[in-house]
Amino acid sequence: MYLVFEDFKIASKAENERLVAEILSNKKNFETTFSLALSTNYPIAWRASWYLHKAMPKYKNELLADVDRIFKAFSNFTHHGQIGSFIRILKSIDFDPENAGTVIDCCLNLLREEKIPDYVKFYSLELLVKIADEIPEFKNEFSAVIEEVIPTGKTYMIKIKAKKLLAELRV
Repeated sequence: MYLVFEDFKIASKAENERLVAEILSNKKNFETTFSLALSTNYPIAWRASWYLHKAMPKYKNELLADVDRIFKAFSNFTHHGQIGSFIRILKSIDFDPENAGTVIDCCLNLLREEKIPDYVKFYSLELLVKIADEIPEFKNEFSAVIEEVIPTGKTYMIKIKAKKLLAELRV
């Protein structure tokens, strides 16, 4: 069975498990999910990006081969769930951070936005640390932003994790 747009309208635990299984069993379903996840059609894109993250371990090579599509689409994403899913995907693949300017800017902006949930901020912090490991010139800039964000975290956990990641940047 091939997935279609309508499959992504329903959200239940059983349906989520079925869709992930369908994506894992058929590369065409992965490609459909990937295209929908990159779209601006909320909430379909948000759900598709979540499914894509769940299926990501099997399709890491495909995602890496198409990482430029993710970079290009990033500035069009409007929902923090979709953005969070793609940040988690990017954290899990070894891409060239030289081309990730849009993603870096997005992560830095997310950290400064009060309305963004802390879990998205945490994924952003992790991705920025990963990028700084590859491009050490970013360590000071990212450290300054993280220092600015620590006091504004809504949860105790984000404050602790931000301090831990800040320490990693300063090594």
